[in-house]
Amino acid sequence: MAESPIHLSVVVPVRNGADRLPMHLEALRRYVCAQPRPTELVLVDDHSEPGAARLLADFAGTLSGATLLRNDANRGKGFSVARGMAAARGARRVFTDADLAYPVAECASSTAVPTWRSPAACSPSRAI
Repeated sequence: MAESPIHLSVVVPVRNGADRLPMHLEALRRYVCAQPRPTELVLVDDHSEPGAARLLADFAGTLSGATLLRNDANRGKGFSVARGMAAARGARRVFTDADLAYPVAECASSTAVPTWRSPAACSPSRAI
């Protein structure tokens, strides 16, 4: 099986937040565009109010490699993350919250393949 031509998929579940979205979306744009290997951004709109939904649609239309999925009803973060992961095409996939509580710059390092042979566990943490 050939490896995906997309190295990294960044999945971002979003619910509302029109007041802060422009700043966070711009940070995501800078991150994706700065990657040396093909990177995609998968935004999952969890049935946001019209202002946020419009911002997401406008943003996704301007960024090559961005995909916008919209839930037909508010389904929650877990559903949105799972939906985004299923739609993602990257060989490696991560998610981060729309408020970027997890620094987007750490996305690539969190997908590093362990060099040891024992099982590994991953725990979400804002400070490691």
